[in-house]
Amino acid sequence: MRALTASRRARKRPPEHGRVAPQPCSTSAAARAPLPVPAPRLVLGARNLKSVSVSLTPVSGDASTPDGQMVEGSTAEAVDQAAFREAIAHFATGVTVITTRLGDQRAGMTASAVASLSLDPVLLLVCINNRLPAHEAIESSRCFVVNVLGEGQEELAMQFARPAEDKFASVALKEEHELPVLADAIAFFVCDVHERFPGGDHSIFTGLVRACGAVPGKRPLVYFRSAFGA
Repeated sequence: MRALTASRRARKRPPEHGRVAPQPCSTSAAARAPLPVPAPRLVLGARNLKSVSVSLTPVSGDASTPDGQMVEGSTAEAVDQAAFREAIAHFATGVTVITTRLGDQRAGMTASAVASLSLDPVLLLVCINNRLPAHEAIESSRCFVVNVLGEGQEELAMQFARPAEDKFASVALKEEHELPVLADAIAFFVCDVHERFPGGDHSIFTGLVRACGAVPGKRPLVYFRSAFGA
């Protein structure tokens, strides 16, 4: 019996799959060349979700409800993009600014495709367009900050949504953090990149939260049907 038990203990455990060890945050200037300025493009709110590919089982008949007609898309393999954009715009979201630093270069963008993911370990996720400079910066630095915006901060949201040479102009930062944490954010989450997954024309970054904070009593900025609210 003792020999059998020892033999079982000696067996090699099977390797775990689907996990990638987090890489250390890098802000080295040699890691990447200076970041390019993107072509004019508004990356904001629920539109961050609009390009997700959705597969459907073919159905027959009209889609309707007792309350009236619904906007209909294709009932083939994928819905019509315009119908999806219209539908997903009815999903109210918060508004955040995603920031990072790569050497002396800072990058930032406005996004609403952000969600809590796990408590053990503490993870959140962000979805970022593959063509944006912020995507390249986060992929290279392996770290980022989610800055949650509050009521009345529409202009700050638009500042980081528009292309510009320096999106951080006149923006106050918390000096105690190495990464750009917006001083006026109602909450923030400093993260290391845990994993990255492909998501069509976006990447899904999961972030291991290293630090966070919030200002009690503040109301969030909300994005709904292509407009800000609170």
